[in-house]
Amino acid sequence: MRKSNGFTLVEMIVALAIFGILAMGFAGLLQLGVRGYASSTTNSAQALIAQIAFDRISMELKNIDPYSTITLVQAGSDISIQYVNSRVDSSGATRTIFYDDSEGRISINGFVLVEDLDSNSFQLSVNTNDMNNDGDSTNEVSDIFLSFRNSDNTVTMSGRIYPRAIAEYSGP
Repeated sequence: MRKSNGFTLVEMIVALAIFGILAMGFAGLLQLGVRGYASSTTNSAQALIAQIAFDRISMELKNIDPYSTITLVQAGSDISIQYVNSRVDSSGATRTIFYDDSEGRISINGFVLVEDLDSNSFQLSVNTNDMNNDGDSTNEVSDIFLSFRNSDNTVTMSGRIYPRAIAEYSGP
């Protein structure tokens, strides 16, 4: 019998089959990594948008004018809070943070801060206490609780906002 140099057909087919199996496994791992990267990039972007919106709302409510009035209004599932912040609007006009449940977005004076929110996740409440020691604990704002979640349920922002000035409360 003659000695041959190289591979036989069977050896080549077996080698290709093994290589194909390994390549499919590697491709699956690569696809998993790409999917994970895309998901984390999306979640990170959504978290950044939510954080910026929360920080803006917090800044607006922390810097309300002293002895102004905060009004909480609920109309169905829509919620708004009205206040005066001369540092942002020097005219002293009333500003409004509005949550539109049908659109799933939060806006300040009509400018959208964040959208694509879960319709049942928005919470806004005003807590009162006797902040000026006049004996009436029902009309001064001690803190404002705010919470919202995006529609993918991946990012939830919540926290208490403490106004730096005494403000009267008007609302339900």
